[in-house]
Amino acid sequence: MREFIRPILILFVLLLAALFAGCANDHDDGGTTSPQSLEQELQQIVSSSISPSADVHSAVVEVEDPARDFSWRGAAGFANPQTSERMTINHRFRIASVTKPMTAVLILRLTEEGVLDLDHTAWAYLGDSSGVNFDSLMIYQGTSYGRAITLKRLLRHTSGLPDYVFDGPTNIYGLTDFLSYALSHPDKQWEPYEMVQWSYRHLAAVGVPGQRYHYSDTGYVLLGMVAEQVTGQELPDLYRQYIFDPLGMDVSYLEFHESPVAGGALSHAYFDQLDAMSYNTSFDWAGGGVVSSAEDITRFIRAVAEGSIFTNPGSHDIMFDWMDIGTGEFYGLGIEKRVTSLGEFVGHPGVYGSFAYYWMNRGITCTGTMNQLTADVEGFLLDIMYVMD
Repeated sequence: MREFIRPILILFVLLLAALFAGCANDHDDGGTTSPQSLEQELQQIVSSSISPSADVHSAVVEVEDPARDFSWRGAAGFANPQTSERMTINHRFRIASVTKPMTAVLILRLTEEGVLDLDHTAWAYLGDSSGVNFDSLMIYQGTSYGRAITLKRLLRHTSGLPDYVFDGPTNIYGLTDFLSYALSHPDKQWEPYEMVQWSYRHLAAVGVPGQRYHYSDTGYVLLGMVAEQVTGQELPDLYRQYIFDPLGMDVSYLEFHESPVAGGALSHAYFDQLDAMSYNTSFDWAGGGVVSSAEDITRFIRAVAEGSIFTNPGSHDIMFDWMDIGTGEFYGLGIEKRVTSLGEFVGHPGVYGSFAYYWMNRGITCTGTMNQLTADVEGFLLDIMYVMD
């Protein structure tokens, strides 16, 4: 792999603003486009996205617009290029960081039940028997803040913790030490505390808790550990109890931490030319380990955006308490917002080219994947939203 992983991830996040803002054009047809015409245009976009020369082998997308009674899914390419297995609308995919809003919802639901308090610290729930040394967890300028990091700051990425996956120096291939180790141990089954230990043993803290925004998978691993500790249940079961079953997400599961549930085959995802299917990515866990489908994550992002996933309306307001992080982007608790000339878009991207967004002004959802880190996901979404405008 070349030096692309971290720059492309950052570029993907930053260019989403341009993506959605670029949709403001003269394409508005007053909603007179026929469903058949929309379907044809959308399928053409999906089909045109396939580019073997750019290692984009497959794509699937679902677009839902209740105001027009319109729901459509389309797919193209090969779910497995080695066997020429065609990609279908029923194929599942690794949703990567689209998992983070799920973890945030879980924490908020446990807060609704009085099991958790967002202003309490992770240390208060995990203590010293979790495999995590909280005195070493986050040391900044000689002071330890590990015992002072609250759940809310973990959710908002303001904990000061580094990201164990993408932070730190990179080698000539653009790989961090963690990624180099993970790729050289493709069959390793990671335990959550091991990722947190890697973070504080190999990386420096980025600031005092609450001081700055810094995207951190480490923080989301801690959140998953807290959820397991206070409930006595494993994370896959908690996702199923609080999210998957209530929303009818019947084909979703936490990969490498439970057996796959029945559903469509898993499509292959790529880091440039590297097929991620060959590696145990159990290190993603609460920050990005869920496998799902476009249909399932459409149900999820709509329930989050419209608040139906919560039992207390106040939880929606807490999750959507936005912090301005620049470049037209805001971050709440496990979810981002883009304010554009078309209105507001909320959701989350994932490193494998996955995405789940809800157009707040129109009630339109767009979910799916291109199964490729280096794909032009922003252009792909731009074309889709242009058609739907």
